[in-house]
Amino acid sequence: DPTASGRADLSGHVDSSGSFSRSSHRAPHWKASAAWCSAMLRRPTSLFRRMWTTEAFARLKPGEKGCWSRVRDRRRSRQSSRDYFDRALNGSFCETNWFEGHAGPLGEEGNSLHFRRPAPALLGTDASIHSYCLRRLPQQEAARAELQRDAPGHVAKACVAAGLNILNMVGRRVTWNMCRNWEWQVCALAGRLPGQQGTGRKIFFADAPAQLEVAPWESAPWRHSASTPETETRNTGGGRQGCSGPAQMSATNRTKGYNLREVFRLEVCLYHQVCSNGEALFDLDVGQPFVCDFSPQRYRELQSILLQPPVFALRAGESTAMARGCAQR
Repeated sequence: DPTASGRADLSGHVDSSGSFSRSSHRAPHWKASAAWCSAMLRRPTSLFRRMWTTEAFARLKPGEKGCWSRVRDRRRSRQSSRDYFDRALNGSFCETNWFEGHAGPLGEEGNSLHFRRPAPALLGTDASIHSYCLRRLPQQEAARAELQRDAPGHVAKACVAAGLNILNMVGRRVTWNMCRNWEWQVCALAGRLPGQQGTGRKIFFADAPAQLEVAPWESAPWRHSASTPETETRNTGGGRQGCSGPAQMSATNRTKGYNLREVFRLEVCLYHQVCSNGEALFDLDVGQPFVCDFSPQRYRELQSILLQPPVFALRAGESTAMARGCAQR
């Protein structure tokens, strides 16, 4: 159903009987859409619901609380989820140095004075962001930056030189995770990032949201779980039958997470949720500006969605009730 899974590009032909057959050498290409975003945010088994760990690029495990339960620069200290979402909404951390951890002045704690002119926000995958920033540099400067490709901080340095605000935290004092990512996104849509003032709250995309390839995740509900279905349904002896305990998972299964392309998919879907004009995201081409018509009501709805425990999917035939029980241990 393309309305739930995105737009499908199905290559094939109609035979003499009038039946459609898909080309054997090409799989369907599913594209992101407003309906797909809405469905995936609300689907309890979706990867989107498990990307909110304190540890970068890990996935929530059964019984684990989201990153909103920890103070951003004191990870051993707890806070209420309400405090996190209120502070993100109020822009409490917008003046953060979102490049903290890089070498030199760029990465110094508290140094957010990087831009000499108004710097709009830019989102996308890392490779596309880097290319986008290079195209906005003078030719000689872009050539020098190209020579630094793959050097530490090459994406951050190119984008600062191009006058574009990106999120590129690599430090240990305040570590990146999806909670830090969402703080940055809320600041960006409000036009409150350091150096963003004077841009009219414009946000640009280095990848067109409508061209993002996605998978029809609901057809295989466990494909984005942190471990294989067999591991997740194993009786560990330390909990309920059919629920795996994190202590018994292999190191590989504990650390298997998600990648930057999946972060960008989630970024787009989060904006679709909190912006009343979010459907316009899927009409954008690369380089076209987007200005969010922010909805406080939709923001609180997102908060409610994310605070619902995810369902840790089981093997085909296992009951949803058992999966939900694992999630709420």
